[in-house]
Amino acid sequence: SFVRSSWPFCLRMKRLTREVLVARSGEFTLESIFSLSLRKQGLKLTAALGECKHLKNLDLAENGLKDLRVEGHALPDMKHLKFLDLSQNGLTSADSIPMCERLEILHLEGNRIKNPRDLLKLKTNAPRLKQLFLQAINGTLQNPMCLKSKYAVTVKSMFPSLQVLDGMRLNYHFSLFNLGLKLEEEFQKAAEKDQDLLSGKNEAKNARKPVVSALLKEDYTTAITKLEETLKECKAFA
Repeated sequence: SFVRSSWPFCLRMKRLTREVLVARSGEFTLESIFSLSLRKQGLKLTAALGECKHLKNLDLAENGLKDLRVEGHALPDMKHLKFLDLSQNGLTSADSIPMCERLEILHLEGNRIKNPRDLLKLKTNAPRLKQLFLQAINGTLQNPMCLKSKYAVTVKSMFPSLQVLDGMRLNYHFSLFNLGLKLEEEFQKAAEKDQDLLSGKNEAKNARKPVVSALLKEDYTTAITKLEETLKECKAFA
């Protein structure tokens, strides 16, 4: 299964009251809380979380959360939040994530998100998002959407400013992700540009050796050369 099917701690779910927040943070007031780790606490969200106005780091992983709404209402804007971990919950979309204008890192691995369009709300609610995790870096804790063909390409096109997806860098010229995309494009262009293939097929019928057009050879050679150059750059940065 993509996520844990049972959450035994839900039976003893605690309300995330002001008193609980203060106790968990070790601070004296909600406004003085900058970081909260509430992983696997079986907590039920309340409006008190929205009163932590200066919160920068929030970990709500493994709490069986289906959304981030409080009694049907969205949480207030979290203007200072930069890191949010919602991994291994029961989320089916990002729609309930409040406005987080400074959010840079978001963990959603191990949830139940099926389609890239279920992430669209992040385009407006997390405009500065740099790192997004929809599965663990080792390929585990996948959301169902991660099983779709070229899901990573789709996500990257939705979020052009995204720098890291599932732990893999996207926007650097030497990244393996971009390398794969560029090679695929080069091979596609080579196949499309080659005007000699049809005549080559007819010629090949009467030849002992397979016929490959000079143009196709040249384009494939160019692609391989680019691959070798990129690998050298990777070694230089290692």
